[in-house]
Amino acid sequence: MLLAERRAARGKAPVYMYSFNWRTPVFDGKLMAPHALDVPFAFDTLDAVGITGYSPAAPPIAAAESSTWASFAGTGMRDNKAIPHWPPYMAADRATMMIGTEWRVQNDPQHEAWLWWTKMALVEKDSAHSAQSVTPVWSVPWLPSDGSDAPGAAAFTEESLRFLDDNRGRHDTC
Repeated sequence: MLLAERRAARGKAPVYMYSFNWRTPVFDGKLMAPHALDVPFAFDTLDAVGITGYSPAAPPIAAAESSTWASFAGTGMRDNKAIPHWPPYMAADRATMMIGTEWRVQNDPQHEAWLWWTKMALVEKDSAHSAQSVTPVWSVPWLPSDGSDAPGAAAFTEESLRFLDDNRGRHDTC
């Protein structure tokens, strides 16, 4: 979410956010919508994997998703007849395409999670660029701290870790 906002603010290219919400029925639905579940849908390769449980709801989602990604990759246009209009992601509305048996755009769908992440007091590891010196306690080397695309270093402060501990279990999206 924060990466999408950062990129949208730069204004170099439109940013599009989606959330794949279809829940797989395998393992009695306990997996819900795990990370990367959308990959066989994007490539319409549902028969190659068993993650969909061969649900009859899956093929229409795969047809819409694969045609959407093919259109986007081939023409740069994400809109097509299989889905509703997909507006760019902007901080003002956080438009997100919610993908499931129905495709719909929802503004700011995970507001509580967004608030949680924004309170994570990310600071530059080199405090010389910061207004105040904060001692990082856990470094995240793959997260750019300066808004660039280049790998950088950011850190969680003691305050942000306390926030995490105090809010553990409150946000199922994080």
